[in-house]
Amino acid sequence: MFGVKEAEEYMQNMRSAVVQHLNNPNSIYFGREGHLRLARECGVALNDFNKTGQRAILSGSYGMIYVTGCNLKPILDAKEWINEMRSTMKWGFTREWLIEMKCNYIEYHKLTDQMFYGVAQTDIHLNEYTEIIRRYLIDGGAGNIMQKLGIGIQIITTRAVLLPEEIVTRRFIWLKGNRTGKLLKRNEIEAIGMFLPGGALYGMEDNFNWQWSDDLLRL
Repeated sequence: MFGVKEAEEYMQNMRSAVVQHLNNPNSIYFGREGHLRLARECGVALNDFNKTGQRAILSGSYGMIYVTGCNLKPILDAKEWINEMRSTMKWGFTREWLIEMKCNYIEYHKLTDQMFYGVAQTDIHLNEYTEIIRRYLIDGGAGNIMQKLGIGIQIITTRAVLLPEEIVTRRFIWLKGNRTGKLLKRNEIEAIGMFLPGGALYGMEDNFNWQWSDDLLRL
């Protein structure tokens, strides 16, 4: 279990990571519900720390992570933040329990940020990052999660005479549910991260209600 030193490092790393999300209207962390979501995910991380480390995060994260991340304009008060953290801390997820799952929520969203923001959404770019994310999820041990969610890859190819087959588009697609056969929207691709370690819905993929797939980010 981690202690106070690691708790300080965790809060410093989180402070750097959350600024772009808490203040971005397109982020799942924007607004009151998004801020509560972040608090819950920080609560899951508490289970990696000993009692001293947990106390350090519970007492320091509101100012160091949240208020700073909001550019000193918080929506939640300290009591709301801490209560939301405690609500997921009781799940009891531990570092050892997650050891086989190499991919995680934070790293996944770094990839989706690179995929969707600050770059032209050309077919070449989207094809490349769809494959990067697919390999990240599969190699990171999330293949079963993708199967349970009913998400696959659609590859459209073309072939000219005497030339090798060429990939035209490579995209994530729903394989089941009320959007079967439809390509995943940007927000749905981002929301896959919620089912990875560190995400608010990790371990809940079996109970996912498919009638909500159009509003996945509201879960």
